[in-house]
Amino acid sequence: MTTLDLDPVPYNISLTDQSAIVRFFPHRDGTIDGSWNVTYSGSSFADWSYDHTLGAGTSSHRTTLAGAYVVIDWAGTAVWLYGTAAADSYNVRIDQSSVVQGGGADIDGLLFSETGLAYGLHTVNLTVTAGEVSIIGATITVGMGESGTVLQPRNISATENSTPAMTENPFFVGDQSWSVMDLYTNQTSGYPSLVTSTFSSTLSFTLSEAVGFFIYGSDDWVQGLFTVAVTSDDEGATNSVTDNTIQYSPRALWTQLDLPKYMATGLNRSATYQVEITNLGAQFHFASVVAYDAVPSASASPSAVGGSGSLPSQTFGAGTTNTSATPSSSAQAIASISHTKSPTWAIITGAVLGCVVAALLILAIVIWFRRVLRRRHQRKEEVLTTPNPFGDGIVQSAPASSTIPALTTAARGPRKFASDGPRAWGPSTTVPVSNTSRMGETQTTTLVLRPRDSNLYETIGSQIHERDAGPATQPPLYDPSWAI
Repeated sequence: MTTLDLDPVPYNISLTDQSAIVRFFPHRDGTIDGSWNVTYSGSSFADWSYDHTLGAGTSSHRTTLAGAYVVIDWAGTAVWLYGTAAADSYNVRIDQSSVVQGGGADIDGLLFSETGLAYGLHTVNLTVTAGEVSIIGATITVGMGESGTVLQPRNISATENSTPAMTENPFFVGDQSWSVMDLYTNQTSGYPSLVTSTFSSTLSFTLSEAVGFFIYGSDDWVQGLFTVAVTSDDEGATNSVTDNTIQYSPRALWTQLDLPKYMATGLNRSATYQVEITNLGAQFHFASVVAYDAVPSASASPSAVGGSGSLPSQTFGAGTTNTSATPSSSAQAIASISHTKSPTWAIITGAVLGCVVAALLILAIVIWFRRVLRRRHQRKEEVLTTPNPFGDGIVQSAPASSTIPALTTAARGPRKFASDGPRAWGPSTTVPVSNTSRMGETQTTTLVLRPRDSNLYETIGSQIHERDAGPATQPPLYDPSWAI
């Protein structure tokens, strides 16, 4: 244990058992009697397949192997371990202190807790002695920033959305083995990450004005060990950083996204840090870095995290919040590490305006449809008052093209369907037409000329005739000699 001179503001961080920060030995995942075994409350091993690896429900690591153990290294003042186990089935040790025999899990699933530690680097070790032990998570108290400040997070994604494809964020520098990949597209909408499958490949970045940071990514069955080295040229800047040689593992049969794979807290915001990730396994997946700055509370933005551990509470197990394991009075709320973004007021306002515009558009379409139906009904009732030149004086309905209702827009042309696109209306030829209605009013509209309009009728003189009605015969003119 290393004690630091200056105690920063305490915050509580909650970790699930799937976080690589929680390390399991001899193996992170395997058979229950030979190592630790990853299970999910809503997933069955029989359902696992290459297209079904995302765990459902609450995760846990369980084992019956005597001598198996779990370790967490951190810089802070307190720790809580959660899971299920019987009394005397495990023991716990912090740093080089005496071993404490496990008393079993209480009603809230608390296996062990220790508060009031001197601020500094600590290691907690839980070792199985008999029976079955299950670990579902842990809460640790860390320190970030000075008194009177609040945390200001900034999310630095590993990839950038570009056209035509995603690209690597230039903030991160790696060798040629790193590539941009959209992972788990067979199960999700995609998880953009930087991926390498080269042993000893490194990825680095530089941070300043930060009092802590977390590396995020996924757990799955193809990944292996990795290390993270944090260095600085400023004297004492890395006193709260855990050992750079610690090997972490995100390997698990079941996949979980947005997990903290590494954390560094208690940093000096005036120092500059160089961070280097080294892959020591088959693959390593890296999604983002969330860095925290400590700013004076008066100048904090709405997204800032309040001092004294005012981060959201974490829920363990079947919907039970670990209220009995409340941190010390200086850090009252339990912090959960989550990789989500809160919507800004601009986004909310845009969404509301979009809904209003969509509603107005739908209303306009409904009104337009009603007018079109009304006009079609009126068109059917229209009757031409001019006698049929071939009839016996009986008023008949004229061809549709001779009685044109007053329209404001051209009628639609024939539909054209694209094989790989939305439906579109084909082009039509329009000409202005003047028409005298039965009320004697002259109306001007637009007539759409289609093949079926011009092939069925023809005009001879001032009369309209059907093309298929035979030759048009004019009545003979009056001859005065007929009167003789």
